Amino acid sequence: MGFSSVVKTPKINLSKYVNLGSDQWRFCQVVVGANGRIKPDCVIVAGKPELHREGAYYIEW
Repeated sequence: MGFSSVVKTPKINLSKYVNLGSDQWRFCQVVVGANGRIKPDCVIVAGKPELHREGAYYIEW
C-alpha cells in the first residue's frame, strides 16, 4: 500500500517581542506553567522570568 500511519507533529516556537529598556527590543521565550499552559505576559530574560505587558507574540513553525 505504501502509506505510513505515522503522523509527524510540527515543531512550534512561541516567543514574545518585548522592550528590555533603553529602546532595546528582543524576542524572548515565553514561560510555561506546570500545567503546560502559557503564563500571560511572562517571558524569560537572562535566565529569569519577568513580566512584560508590552510587546507581541510570534509563532514559528
